[in-house]
Amino acid sequence: MPAKKKENPLTLSQLQEQLSEFYQKVIKPENKVQLIEFYQEVIKPESKAQLLEFYQEVIKPESKAQLLEFYQEVIKPESKAQLLEFYQEVIKPESKTQLLEFHREVIKPENKNEMIEQLREYHQKVAKPDTLNLMNNFYYKVIKPDMQSLVQKEVGSLRVEMNENFEDLYKKFEDLQQEYVFANEQLKHIEKQL
Repeated sequence: MPAKKKENPLTLSQLQEQLSEFYQKVIKPENKVQLIEFYQEVIKPESKAQLLEFYQEVIKPESKAQLLEFYQEVIKPESKAQLLEFYQEVIKPESKTQLLEFHREVIKPENKNEMIEQLREYHQKVAKPDTLNLMNNFYYKVIKPDMQSLVQKEVGSLRVEMNENFEDLYKKFEDLQQEYVFANEQLKHIEKQL
């Protein structure tokens, strides 16, 4: 049995040429089922990996920046205006009437006290403990470490500044002491001369 030659994978352009040639010679509109079967059995497994590799290496890096730029320059301003217009013309009037209708049908004056009591109960049982836990976690994980580092930095810089100031004071005291000693000696010398 002869050894099989390992075929090189097709490039995208080669694949397109072969498909175009195959379509022109063999495929007719009534052979649509055969075309789908051919694609599923022959083309899809072989080209899927090649297309994925081509996408990862060529299209993705280049198109990511282009898509981002296109989104920032074209889609974002246009879609923002369209969304605002859609909200103003469609959602806002519709939701306003729905909210009014909901209020009239569900939240009635006789249900008001009951609803307030339910909200209080919900607040005491669910919202308050969750909020306290969330705030405690936020404090201990975010605020406290940040504050500690800020305080340590400030205290450290204050300590350095205070040390520098004390060193200056010590130098001045030493100078004053030397002048005092010198002045005393001069006074004693003057007294001896008198």
